[in-house]
Amino acid sequence: MKKYAIIALSLLIISCAQQEGTEAKKKQLESLKKQAAELASQIEQLELELSEEDSTVEFLVSVSVDTLDYREFSSQSEFQATVESDQNVMVSAENGGLVTQILVKEGQAVSAGQLLVTLDASLIETQIEEINKALEFAENVFNKQQSLRDQNIGTEMQYLEAKNRFESLQKQKNSALARLAKFQIKAPFSGKIDNISVNVGALIGPGSPLLRLVDDGNIKVVAQVPESYIGKIKKGDKVLVKYPGINTSSIETVDAVSRVINADNRTFLVFIRPTNKDIMLKPNLLAIVSATDFKADSVITVPTQIIKRDAKNNPYVFIAKMIDN
Repeated sequence: MKKYAIIALSLLIISCAQQEGTEAKKKQLESLKKQAAELASQIEQLELELSEEDSTVEFLVSVSVDTLDYREFSSQSEFQATVESDQNVMVSAENGGLVTQILVKEGQAVSAGQLLVTLDASLIETQIEEINKALEFAENVFNKQQSLRDQNIGTEMQYLEAKNRFESLQKQKNSALARLAKFQIKAPFSGKIDNISVNVGALIGPGSPLLRLVDDGNIKVVAQVPESYIGKIKKGDKVLVKYPGINTSSIETVDAVSRVINADNRTFLVFIRPTNKDIMLKPNLLAIVSATDFKADSVITVPTQIIKRDAKNNPYVFIAKMIDN
């Protein structure tokens, strides 16, 4: 039994020793890498100083040669944008009152002029009934005075008073009907009900929001572009519009470019009308517009990784020339 205990203890000691040895090697390797990086930096600095002090000093480095040719070139820039709708409004009540009916539901499609919500208008309706009775009596009086006038019976003043009374009541009725119509909230355009913010029985004030009406068929993408890109993005340009939220994209055409610079963020607006009807776009959806800000038909392009800089930070490249023997 003691023999097995000694063997187990020995294996444990060996394992710990191996682990300690591995950790020591890792630390030594990390230290050597750090020293190598410092030495490489010092060598590079000394080479730079020597090249500035003595032009005869040469350093041998490995190089490769690439052949450059004229080709088309274009660069792209990306701008943040949002999806907006020209017809996205919160329908409100012009007059206050008690909500008596809500005739639509969320997601329902409605037509322009369709009745959406009604408010309690019993007071005005009572006034209209009284006006109708007075109007009926005034009309009878006016017709009789008109008949007597045609027969040269009665005075002109009586005829004019009857006529004035009748016409005045007609105007009162029209005014009351116009006020009554404001208690019936109708759709200003065709679209879909997005959100209803009131309930039947709620007492609302003038201007209170009732529901949101959105027309998904009238969508546009609006991008904010820095003023430094003025003239680089024009109406009719092709752009790539990406929608990260729904993981899709499409090639579109710039529909319009604003002529005013926003004084707060120094940007101007670019408007794009999506033509891909298969993409389900919603107002306020995030979009990214990728546009060509520079294009040349025939230029020599140089990879950025081969561009070097001297001590004064001026860029330069090496050009290989064929030497005849």
